Amino acid sequence: MMNRTMRVRRGLTLGWVALIAAGAVAGAARAEILSLSGSARASVQEIRFGADGDFDQAADQFPATAAFPLQVVATLEAAPPEEAGGTVAAQFADPSALNQANPEEFAMNLALSSVSANTRYVGRAEAEEKREVVFSPIEVGAPEGTTIPLVGRLFIDGALTIFAVEPDRDLSGSRVTLEVRVEQQVGDLPPVTVFRGAIDLLGEPGGQVSVVADGDFPTSALLLTNLAPGSDLFGVFHVLIIPDLEIDYSYEAVVGQPFTLRASVVVDAENIEDMAGVAAVIGTPTTALTQVITATFGDTAAAKMLTALAQERSQPTGVPAIPVLPPPVPLFPFCGLLGFESLLLFGALAFVRSRRQARSATQ
Repeated sequence: MMNRTMRVRRGLTLGWVALIAAGAVAGAARAEILSLSGSARASVQEIRFGADGDFDQAADQFPATAAFPLQVVATLEAAPPEEAGGTVAAQFADPSALNQANPEEFAMNLALSSVSANTRYVGRAEAEEKREVVFSPIEVGAPEGTTIPLVGRLFIDGALTIFAVEPDRDLSGSRVTLEVRVEQQVGDLPPVTVFRGAIDLLGEPGGQVSVVADGDFPTSALLLTNLAPGSDLFGVFHVLIIPDLEIDYSYEAVVGQPFTLRASVVVDAENIEDMAGVAAVIGTPTTALTQVITATFGDTAAAKMLTALAQERSQPTGVPAIPVLPPPVPLFPFCGLLGFESLLLFGALAFVRSRRQARSATQ
């Protein structure tokens, strides 16, 4: 069993800044942070012969139970002769530790894989930050009690993957979801969602996948590619690349009135049985995968996979994950147009052993 404390390199995912959007007070403004708290949670559920099996979870909170950074890991490995494993990790770091626009406080790593025909996993990683803030008259140049329009900014990057040994495998039931949400709350009033966006990578029959976006998640820069040609093990290795995104969203605040901003990032996933798996790396540099992939695939296979993944992120060759359709042609001439240290591939060593055994049997 892996120790629940995990070292994660800096390279986190999401933060916010506030930009004043009104004419005379245009520009960037920093609110006074009255309080800061956060949490990180990870869980993994084994599904064996269609029923719930073992379960593992880990959680920490700041400042209640732990100091920065919060790093939690939940992990399961099936007992022999089953070959399956699931690992989920979440980190929440001090957003004030770095003097830069993107505080990079969140990181998520998830890997669920199974050679067994009887065992699969459901995993979830969550991190949350709460800031109680107030904008002063001096900071924004407006009298106390004035309602001002604000623009918040999110920073998101990472990759979601679905993989399988057989190229034509029915991947139905495999999924990886990333959801980002920001809520604003004033006093005892109910919280108001000022941003919510989700992206799903879903397995399909015939070794295919689909991408579905929900809410305000921007899709124009998302790229989908199959990196199987760079792997000696997997006939399917679909990767949804989420490049470095800066997402603006609008909300309002009253000068001098404290309010709370709550940001949360959730990765939720499940794999299917029998030589298939899923993984997510959110906010962690691709180069951090080297150690784990080398340990599971071997030096040569790891080098090929990492090179292919790094090249795809730096010089994308994938296709738009959600193609932008041209505006429809009007029906009538007078009508206007309608407007991973990642834990990636935790159980992949089992894939290697099975493939090698199969090759030995045919020689």
